[in-house]
Amino acid sequence: MRRLDSFTSIMERDTGMTKPVERQKRPYERLTDGIVSRHLNRRVSWRITKVILKSRFDVTPNQMSVVSFVTSILGGILLATPFPVIGGSLVQLGSILDGCDGEIARATGRASKSGAVLDAILDRIADGLVILGMTAFVLLYVPVLALGVVMTPKVWSVGVVSLGFLALVGSYGISYSTARAEATLNKAYPRVIAGRDVRLFLVFIAGICAQILNWAMLFFLAALMVLTFLELGWRIFRTWREPF
Repeated sequence: MRRLDSFTSIMERDTGMTKPVERQKRPYERLTDGIVSRHLNRRVSWRITKVILKSRFDVTPNQMSVVSFVTSILGGILLATPFPVIGGSLVQLGSILDGCDGEIARATGRASKSGAVLDAILDRIADGLVILGMTAFVLLYVPVLALGVVMTPKVWSVGVVSLGFLALVGSYGISYSTARAEATLNKAYPRVIAGRDVRLFLVFIAGICAQILNWAMLFFLAALMVLTFLELGWRIFRTWREPF
């Protein structure tokens, strides 16, 4: 029978006395989880993980990473169709399942550096295709006149592609700066407003809204770009003012 990891309080030495450090409130949480992960994703993913651990199927962490990846890819593809609500829902499901691989790894003692690298690579590919799906939806289903803007189709297409590219740059910038800080300084930037959990949740909301008003996808694509660059700006400012 598999054994779930037991989580204990962390103790630290301070002026000759030991005292407990504030620990995780729930066994499935991680200190680096963003707001959506803490309050939504982990609540669901941990239940899925427990079902998997109690089942007779020996699901490995890497297999779970692939399941999450495929789910997100399907979501990204469907975002570029007339059914963005399905695409957005699959993207959010992929985000939830993305937490299961790490939970399974920690619970079964199979956590590995290679597994973490594989998960990171698959996440970046999925992120790129999700943003590509959003961009394609805007190009295919949001007419220029729907926004009350007068411009040529060529200028409109260049503008939309540029917006999608900037959203991708911001998304990758968040992920890269996080990985770089952890690898170089053994420090983690706190997720403020544009962690991966928040970004994919916004895509989920975008899919719902775009099913009703197609131009909403453009709004959320712009929101992703703005939020990621704001977080990157905050990280640059913090690193400049308070070097690790």
